Amino acid sequence: MHNQTQTAGLLAQIETAWNLDGLAAAGDLVDGLLAQMVDSGRQLAEILETAASLHRRLTCRVLELAEKELERSGPGKAPRPWCWINMGSAARREQTLRTDQDNGLIFAGAAGPARQNEAEVFFEKLAGLAVEGLARCGFALCPGGVMAVSEKWRGPLESWKTRIAEWMNSPDPRDTRNLSILLDFQPVRGDRRLADSLRRQIFRSFAGSLAARHMLSCDDHTFAPPLGLLGSIVTEKSGPRKGRLNLKTAGIVHLVNGVRLLAIQNRVETTATLDRIADLESMQVVTATEAAQLRTSFETLMYFRVRENLKKHRLGRKADNYIDPRSLSRHERRRLKAALAVVVRFQKRIESDFKVPWMVFFGA
Repeated sequence: MHNQTQTAGLLAQIETAWNLDGLAAAGDLVDGLLAQMVDSGRQLAEILETAASLHRRLTCRVLELAEKELERSGPGKAPRPWCWINMGSAARREQTLRTDQDNGLIFAGAAGPARQNEAEVFFEKLAGLAVEGLARCGFALCPGGVMAVSEKWRGPLESWKTRIAEWMNSPDPRDTRNLSILLDFQPVRGDRRLADSLRRQIFRSFAGSLAARHMLSCDDHTFAPPLGLLGSIVTEKSGPRKGRLNLKTAGIVHLVNGVRLLAIQNRVETTATLDRIADLESMQVVTATEAAQLRTSFETLMYFRVRENLKKHRLGRKADNYIDPRSLSRHERRRLKAALAVVVRFQKRIESDFKVPWMVFFGA
């Protein structure tokens, strides 16, 4: 009950913040609340839901302030319907600490070059103010440039659809990564009909593209889960993280990628990994046993990741997703090994389901 009261208070503080300084202060309090929830042993699902709700509201409020600024100082109100989308962990509602931004902006096309140019200018300004505002509120700029300030991640709906078709049939690994990032998108603010139209296009394109399924599967198999032949956990052999394991790249990413592929193939519209698993189980794409194993594996890896990252954050260190297995109790190490073993089996299933033999033969 105490956490619910704090959450309600933080939502109210975000709603009434009239500038970015107020929102940034609220963001710091969100971090503190999440740390308390981990310390008090709250369930992972509750922690993730709390973080997702607060971070989403922070983003919406930043966008509202950006809109007000454009109305106040020019060029006025939006000339066309638009929709801001989140991607990555924020879209999957799996973000805890405020991580790097992954966002985009879709807007409705305009009739005639002059009106189209007017729309381009407006939404470029909106994207700039929003991305800057999010950065001031603790959502760091994306090192890979996956933000609405980039023309690759901003544009009229038809341009997005063209982009998707190109990425679906491209052998370039960079396009495969772009597609992988986009497949988790969720509307945050604006006209969600634009986002719905884009999702329908993704489903249609994915159904007709062997190349996309093959390339996404191959991309996930670039790195194997770090389990040795006898089931031992393989950690970094040298460097500053010697003896440590990256929970994100070692396991979580493989679960997210594999579940995403099955979800898109079966036109599942939810984006959260646990929700996708539930939908896939109800559709009998995965068995009840496999679904239970995937849930347990994902929750175990995410819990360790959240706990370790919050611990580092409180010590003023960078939250880097790494864990030292030697710091775990014997029971926790067994849990970690079991979770990674599920990832290994699931990765083999995804390879079997989606890799196209003749494309492998020709080096695709």
